[in-house]
Amino acid sequence: MKNNTLDRNSAEFLFEELSEIVADQSSSLQDKLLHCRLIFKDLLNKLTEHESQFFSGLYPKTIFIADKYALPFRIKRDMRKFRWLVAQVKKDPGRKCSEIELSFSIFTLSKLIENFSSVRIPESFSPLLYDYEIAEAEFSDYDRETTFFRKIQAVVIPKFIDVDNEDAETADDNLIYCETDELGAIKLVLNEKWAHLREMVQAGDRLNIINVNSKIVDKINNLSCKASTIIVLQPDFLIDVTDIAECFLSEGVNTNLHFLKKFVKSSTSAPMATGNIINTCFDELLYDPKIDFETAFNKAMSYKPLQMFALAYRDPGSIALIKAKAENQFN
Repeated sequence: MKNNTLDRNSAEFLFEELSEIVADQSSSLQDKLLHCRLIFKDLLNKLTEHESQFFSGLYPKTIFIADKYALPFRIKRDMRKFRWLVAQVKKDPGRKCSEIELSFSIFTLSKLIENFSSVRIPESFSPLLYDYEIAEAEFSDYDRETTFFRKIQAVVIPKFIDVDNEDAETADDNLIYCETDELGAIKLVLNEKWAHLREMVQAGDRLNIINVNSKIVDKINNLSCKASTIIVLQPDFLIDVTDIAECFLSEGVNTNLHFLKKFVKSSTSAPMATGNIINTCFDELLYDPKIDFETAFNKAMSYKPLQMFALAYRDPGSIALIKAKAENQFN
């Protein structure tokens, strides 16, 4: 289903950029593919410019757009292959590129632009269709096996759709299906140590996966956990360092202490609460440098609401005073 999200002038401009790549006889294939990557970046920026949420890079924008606009399976699949291809080109300056890969990239971008606008793919691109259909089926490098992968960032997806079968799913208990920026769709194969993770994650959760074996099977990267594998669930979630420190005792570590202390009667001081609010505002500022004070303050207030309610109950004017001090430090 088409989405007329992209205005006509922007779509025509992007098609002109692609036409220049097609007509360019002097640039290398690698430079042309990197130019395609910049056009892809411009397209994503245009499609998300009015969104209120913060995107840390192109990959979150890609996932957001595919989900929000329910892109057809074929477009999502080709966009994944395109991302993988240009990532390889950017990473390896000496990589040998082909005309088929360039045709595939141009036609994939053209389908995306057409999907989001009322502008049709230029007829001059028709000769590229044959190379596109060849490349769509298979890239030689796409099927290359790798033996070790150091680190990867991934987003858990609700189900896995096979490259050649839209309805293919699996019920294996030791697998988690993810989307990644560099590798596209992956299967994370859990060992006994990490088997419990499958019950903890849900669609949309972010994972940092470190030190795994990687092998491509049926055009899909299978990342297999080993004894030294580290997986971080929700790595962007900020935890108060004080809460962590309170879990350490001379006898050892007990993470239940953090929750037990929530039920222990204690006094709340305005200076301590002010310090916590200011620190949390600065944490939010590090995460999103463009965040405004009101947004950062409201988020900081929501982290420990009971503490704030207790202060407001005891002294109704305390919250306004804390806010004024935090705003002074923020600005």
